[in-house]
Amino acid sequence: MQIMTNFYFFSTFTIGFFCIYALSKRFKELLNRCLTLIVLLHLFCFVLWAGKTIFTILIAIILLLSFYELNPCNKIKSIVLLSFTIVLSAYLLVHAELTKYFLPMYFIVSAFPFVVKNKYTNNNYYLSIFTLFFLVPSALSLILIYSINLGWIIAILLLLNMNDGFGYLFGKKYGKTKIFKNISPNKTLEGYLSGAIGIILGEILLSTIIPLFKEYTIKEYLIVFIAIFFLGNVGDLLFSKIKRSLGIKDFGKMLPGHGGILDRFDNTLFVAPVIYFLLESHILF
Repeated sequence: MQIMTNFYFFSTFTIGFFCIYALSKRFKELLNRCLTLIVLLHLFCFVLWAGKTIFTILIAIILLLSFYELNPCNKIKSIVLLSFTIVLSAYLLVHAELTKYFLPMYFIVSAFPFVVKNKYTNNNYYLSIFTLFFLVPSALSLILIYSINLGWIIAILLLLNMNDGFGYLFGKKYGKTKIFKNISPNKTLEGYLSGAIGIILGEILLSTIIPLFKEYTIKEYLIVFIAIFFLGNVGDLLFSKIKRSLGIKDFGKMLPGHGGILDRFDNTLFVAPVIYFLLESHILF
């Protein structure tokens, strides 16, 4: 409970600071992002406090909204896919130990858009597979992580947002070296380096103010850094690649300043299965 309280006050203070900064500089996009983050922060803190059942309901809602964000983009109107999604989710929720066996397929499905032409990923077949073998196990992994240690949900949210926030702010201001022009032209080397600094600062916070990592070794800190930095950024690139293949800028407009549910939770969904595997295998504690 102390970890959640410290996380709440630190996050509220930080987001509030950037809201004031955005107002003073008249940065409308940054202000919209911050206001949305404040709402999401309070929602997640309440859900984490309310218990596993409420958290599971929230993740189920995120999964269903993600499903429907893909539907208009790709004209998937089959009730069969939705039925398979619900049945598979329910089955894995009951048989949690099977979730880790989806990891190889999760990596294959994720790598596919980077190695084939767009015409092979902007069709119903790929997106159906993507829903069943990426979205479902990713969403279930978040629920399983909560069951192991809800503090790790806080850690994932904090570290990914530190990565995103530092990358966005400093990349936008100082970014010059574009490294993924054809996938995500706004991403720069300077932005990624700034995001890395944000993760390091986040790990420091998680060993002091929010003492989840207090007894971690240097090796464990390094594993966490690599997982969050690499997977978080690859997840962002994966969804950017899918959006480009579909010819859209955002998956939706539900979250001002961010886009849709998939635009906001892309890296969270990508990171979750690997973090669950590391925790379940006792590589991390």
